[in-house]
Amino acid sequence: GFSEHLSIEFFEKTFELYGMRLMSVFDFCERGASGCDSEPNTAFQCSLLYVALVDPTAEWFRLWNREHRIRRYLIQGKQQQIFLQQHGELLHHVFLELQRVGAAIYLCRLLEDSYRFVLLVHCISILGALMCTQEGAKALQSDSVLTDMIGILVACNIGVEENASSTIQERLANLIQILRDNLHSIASCLRHGLSFVFKQSHVAQLLAPLRATIVDATQGKVILNKERIQPARLPLFMSVAPILCALMRSHRSRTLLLSSNGRDCNSLLVDLLQFCEGLFNLPTSAHSREVKMTFFELIREMGSHAEFNSILCGNPLMCVEEAAGKQVQQHANTSTTITDTTVSGLGVQYRFNFVQIIGQQFDDPNLPQEQMLDILVSLAQFTSGLREIRRQSLLSTCVEHLMERFYLEPSNENACSIHSLLYYLFCQFCSLSSG
Repeated sequence: GFSEHLSIEFFEKTFELYGMRLMSVFDFCERGASGCDSEPNTAFQCSLLYVALVDPTAEWFRLWNREHRIRRYLIQGKQQQIFLQQHGELLHHVFLELQRVGAAIYLCRLLEDSYRFVLLVHCISILGALMCTQEGAKALQSDSVLTDMIGILVACNIGVEENASSTIQERLANLIQILRDNLHSIASCLRHGLSFVFKQSHVAQLLAPLRATIVDATQGKVILNKERIQPARLPLFMSVAPILCALMRSHRSRTLLLSSNGRDCNSLLVDLLQFCEGLFNLPTSAHSREVKMTFFELIREMGSHAEFNSILCGNPLMCVEEAAGKQVQQHANTSTTITDTTVSGLGVQYRFNFVQIIGQQFDDPNLPQEQMLDILVSLAQFTSGLREIRRQSLLSTCVEHLMERFYLEPSNENACSIHSLLYYLFCQFCSLSSG
C-alpha cells in the first residue's frame, strides 16, 4: 500500500479537484447545457460533474470512508471543509426550493435535467456515507443534513405532475430509493454509538405523513383517510417503515418514542401505533399488502424490546415523559399487569392490543400466516405478551409454528436460540396454567 505521506498528498490533490463551488455547477446545470460553449470554465473545470456521472452513488467515497486513517483526512483541512460545506448547501438548497416552488413542479424541473439529477444523487450518497461515522457526523451540521434528507424524501413521495415523462418517473423512483437507503444506513449505525444523530424532531418529521392519514381515533377505533393511502402514496410508507425499524434497534431511539415531543406526552408513539392499527384494520388489497407486511415487520421489531412489548399487548400507555420508558421496562418482565395508576402529568390513557389485531389477520388469505406467527413469537418473549397470547388462545399455535419451522430442522443456524425459546414458552405455559 501507499505510505501515509503519499496517501495524504493523494487525498489533498483529489480535494483540490473539487475546488469549484458545487452550487455554481448546480446553478449552471439549472440554466441548461446550452451554456457549455459560453462558459467552458464553469462547466468543465469542475471534475465533480465528471466523477458524479461516472460514479453517481459515490462508491469511491464510501470505500475511502471505511478506513479509519483515511476517514480522518476526508474531514480535515481547508479543502475538505469546503467540500463538506458545499454538499450541505446543495442539499439545503433543494429542500428549500421544494417548499418554495412546490414539490410536484420543482421535482419535474430537477429530474428532467440529467446533470442536476446526478449531482444531487452524488451529494446525497457522500453525505449519507459521512453521517454513518462519528467523525463525519461531527464535521457536518448533522441536524440540518438529516432534516433536509427526510424533507426531500417526504417531498419526493408527494409525487410529480401527472403528465411527467417516464424518464422523470424512473428518476424519481431512483431518488427515493437512494434517500431511503442512506437514511436506513444512518439509522442502522445508531447501534454503534451515533447517538447524537437522530433526534426527536427527526422522528416527528418521519411520522408526520403517517399522522396526516389519521382522521379519528376517539371512539376506540382508528379511522384513516383512505384518499391518503392511495397507490401513489404507498412508496412513502414503504420508505418510512424500514427507517423506523432500524431506529428501533437503538436503545436511545426507542426512548425518543417514549418521551414527549412538546405537542403531547408520548404523542410520537401514539401516532405510530394508531397508524399501524388503522392500517391493519383496512381490507388488504393488491397495493396495500406490501405496506401491511412492512409495518408488521416494524411491530415485530418493537415487540422484541421490553420498552414496547407491554404497550403492544394491551397494557395502558402511560402519558408521562421520561418515566414512561422506565415504567414500561420495569413491568415488562413481571407477571403483574400495569394498572391505570394516577401519575403526575398523566393525560389520556391509550391502549393497543396488537396480539388481538394480528390474530384477526389469520383469516386474511392475502397475508402470509408465517409472518403473523413470527410477530406473535416475538411478542411472547416477555410475560406481558405471553399472557395476552394465551388469553387470545394463540399460545399453542405459536408453539406449533416454532416446532414446525425450527425444531424439526437441526441444521438451522437459529436452532439453539429457538430451542431455548421453546423451552421458555413451555415453562411459562406451565407457570401460567398453575397460576
